[in-house]
This record gives sequence, structure tokens and C-alpha cells, in this order.
Amino acid sequence: MVEKQTVEVYLMCGGYYPNFPYPKAMTVINGEPLFKRTMRLLEGRAETHICCNTEETAFDEYKPVKCAFTYDHVKDTGYYLDIFDAVPFNEECIFLFSDVFYTENAIDRILERFSEADRNIFICNEYPFNEKGLRQGEPFGWIVKDVGEFKSAVLLCKRFQDRGIVNVVPSNWELAHVINGMGVNEFNLRKEDCLIIDDVTIDVDDPSVIEKIERRINE
Repeated sequence: MVEKQTVEVYLMCGGYYPNFPYPKAMTVINGEPLFKRTMRLLEGRAETHICCNTEETAFDEYKPVKCAFTYDHVKDTGYYLDIFDAVPFNEECIFLFSDVFYTENAIDRILERFSEADRNIFICNEYPFNEKGLRQGEPFGWIVKDVGEFKSAVLLCKRFQDRGIVNVVPSNWELAHVINGMGVNEFNLRKEDCLIIDDVTIDVDDPSVIEKIERRINE
């Protein structure tokens, strides 16, 4: 078991979504908000920091790290690359997304991979791209072992966007390509550059998913 405070975990909280009247991190599954579940699973194994926008007040009782980052008030969402850029971290760490329902097995595997890894690892639910180059997998977070490389890749992706080089608004997929020395618009991320969590762990993007998750975990 990873001892307390040997791992710094930044839990990305805040952010609203059209289908939710509250921050998605506060979605309750089996009587427990998502972000509290993740914190509970990490308790005693990592030092967990809640990170949210400077405008967000919903998590104030948890003394969050407040970061100034671009916020889209139309889509009610933050821009991940700006979040990564704003979090004040200078040592290897783990970024986890607060709107994800993580299983105990997923947290175990993430912490274990962190202790073994010697490079940056993208955490997702399946191999990110199929043979036609279409996005498939959901991003769950990052294991950051090379801080300089990670920060440089974030800034480079942002510059690509400013210059109109990226086909879409760059996010975790494009960041993974840049970190692994590939073209930002390529769709051939190697499996060995990912930690693939293929259990009940899921990004909760719609309230309809809640019942499905509760049914599966209570079977």
C-alpha cells in the first residue's frame, strides 16, 4: 500500500454541465458524491488536493487550491489544458477528474502504476483510438512523472491551438500525442503509453448513467 503523502493527487473539481444543476463532481452515486468517494478511496494513501476555478465556491469547506483558468460559460466547462497550466505543482503527481466514478480496483491500479512508472502515463477506459482514427476512450486522468515534459507539452498544445494547427480544441488526447513525440493530430497513441481501466469506472456525463452504475455495483 502506498503510504500517506508519498503521492500528491490533484482532484479536478468544479465545472457544470447542461444536464446537471450542480458541479458534476457532486453527483451522488450510492449515497456518496463522486469527489468524496475518490477522496475516501485515496485516504491514507495519498495527499489529495481539490482544485477548482477561482469563481467556484461549492468546495470552499475543503480548502481547495483555486486556479485561474479559462471557463466556458456557454458550455459550462473548464478547459483542461488551462487547468493543468494553473495548478501549482512542481513534483511528480497524479491528476484525477472529479466527475469520474472510480472503482477501488481503478485507484489501486493508478497508485501502483504511479509507483512503477518512469514517464508520463495517460489514464483512460480503453485504447483511445480505433482503426479508423476515431475517438473512443474516456480520459480519467494523468500520472505525471516528468513534470517538465508535462508542462512543456501543455504549453505547446495551447500554442498549436493559437496557431490553428490542431483539428479540434486540444485536450487530453492531443496532450498525450505531444508528450509521446507524435503529431498533435495523429491518431496512433500507443497502448503502452496508457493505463487502461476497463472495469465499471466511468465518466458520468449524463444523469441516466447513475442508475446503471448503481445497478452494476450493487449486483
